[in-house]
Amino acid sequence: MGYLLLETLDFLIEYQNLIEQYGDKELYLQIQPPKSSMPDGTKTGNIKVNIHRLLLETGIATTSAQNSEDPRASYAFFRYSSLIDHNNDHLCFNNTFCEMDSHWKQVASDELGCGITAYLMRDYFDTIHLIDTSFMLKQNTVNRIDNTKRPPDYCCITSTNELRFVESKGRSSYSQVGKTIEYAKKQLNAVETSYFNLASSWPRVAIVTLFDHSKNRNNKYLRNTKSIIIDPPTGNANEKKTVPDYIFKASYAKISRFCHNEWFAEKILSKEKTNKEGNRLGIDIEINKIPFKLIGYSPFGDLALLYTPIWEKLLFAGDVSENIQHFTKEFMSFKYENNNDMHIFNNGVVFKKGDNNMKYLKDAVCSAICPKY
Repeated sequence: MGYLLLETLDFLIEYQNLIEQYGDKELYLQIQPPKSSMPDGTKTGNIKVNIHRLLLETGIATTSAQNSEDPRASYAFFRYSSLIDHNNDHLCFNNTFCEMDSHWKQVASDELGCGITAYLMRDYFDTIHLIDTSFMLKQNTVNRIDNTKRPPDYCCITSTNELRFVESKGRSSYSQVGKTIEYAKKQLNAVETSYFNLASSWPRVAIVTLFDHSKNRNNKYLRNTKSIIIDPPTGNANEKKTVPDYIFKASYAKISRFCHNEWFAEKILSKEKTNKEGNRLGIDIEINKIPFKLIGYSPFGDLALLYTPIWEKLLFAGDVSENIQHFTKEFMSFKYENNNDMHIFNNGVVFKKGDNNMKYLKDAVCSAICPKY
């Protein structure tokens, strides 16, 4: 068992070296805008995407808020960090991906496509909280009106507590792109809600990311990745309604489970009140005099931190909806110095680079199971 652990640690050390070398590299992603006008501040053409943050977004987007110990939480890092072509200025997969079976190409394209969708929604569509639509359906706050179509992937809550339905598609080739786009539109129209205030603009968003790796006449792979933002289906905003507390809690539970903090996820989703003695379980960390609580670690070894007022409201407050909205705005108003070693999310979460301590852990294991190592 000990030698299996050593082999695992060897892999992690090699993996962390890869991340240290390429993790914060920014690659270009081509954005194809819709025919209609984009939200204010949206960039089109080639935009820069940070690989470290893209993998964070992919891991969170593919982690369930309700399922404990979800292996997908770390899968994106271990699988896709080595499949991305880090020697190319544009975001694309490498030759290893090109030689993979078509099924695994599709899985990789679809999952990394979810990360790109989350990335773009957060940066250009005012997304603060990202929740699985499947969770909303279980809570009966979103209803299916067409059972022949799969519901869209996500429900996104904005800074003004409005809701957007979001469907993400990832494809490994340009074949049947038109059908993919049309089906995405049908999925967006397969659900409705009278419970939330739908966004007055772009209430339904579909983003299709194409990872083209076909060969040219010289038998060389053409690597081109493009995200298509589709014109939104028609839809009217509902009258103003209050977003239920558990919607906010579910979005933070996704992040908590991604960081393998099952205790925090279970506590904030539980209907039972949490005793304030639980406060001692949160490790306090300050950044530029801003208070945070440690909620776990990313597979990169990043410290996952949550702005302390939000942490406390999620655990101890009865009504968190207005409080969370207030504190996320307060959090984003702060000025962060030396943020090159941090990825700051607009929901009060910060991923701060940690030390590469895998080598020290390997030395400790070796001394314990094989002193002559």
